[in-house]
Amino acid sequence: MNIVDLSMNYVDIYSESLRGLLKLEKPSLRGLAQNLTNLKVLDLSMVNISSSIPRVLSNISSLTTLNLRRCSLYGEFPMNIFHLPKLQILDAALNENLTDSLPEFQSRSRLKVLSILRTGFSGKLPDSIGRLESLSSLDLSQTSLSGTLPSSLGNLTRLTNLSLHDCKFSGQIPSSLANLSQLTTFGIGVNNFDA
Repeated sequence: MNIVDLSMNYVDIYSESLRGLLKLEKPSLRGLAQNLTNLKVLDLSMVNISSSIPRVLSNISSLTTLNLRRCSLYGEFPMNIFHLPKLQILDAALNENLTDSLPEFQSRSRLKVLSILRTGFSGKLPDSIGRLESLSSLDLSQTSLSGTLPSSLGNLTRLTNLSLHDCKFSGQIPSSLANLSQLTTFGIGVNNFDA
């Protein structure tokens, strides 16, 4: 199986014709992930999962897209998900009780889209963010990320969207951001940058 998209779906499981075809019981996300080891796209956006993210998701090495936007997820985000070898799109936005810090990123990452908008992520933006040279969209807005912005952000020359507003960043805005000539969206307001 290559794609499972359960986003915004409504299935009437009481219909006689569907009875027995779909059976998701707690812990449904863990069970789903354990059985789909060749999965490429997992889109659960806006499905009310209301659980932590099972670590088994970081074992699906074939994943290219993981969309967990607005799923009522909580707890720590499994760091190994960031290091899945084929992952290009990671969207965990709008899960306010999902916590952790960003990892040290690897240079061989294929990530093109990373969004943790309005999550409980905190800590510093690692200098290794500059290794994600395939990134076209980076949205870290409305998190508790803090500290100074690394100058390595200027290495992300494919970025068209850089959203860092409503965080706790401080210090100087790196001059290297002038390298981001492809930007069409740039948001850094409501931080504590030096004037």
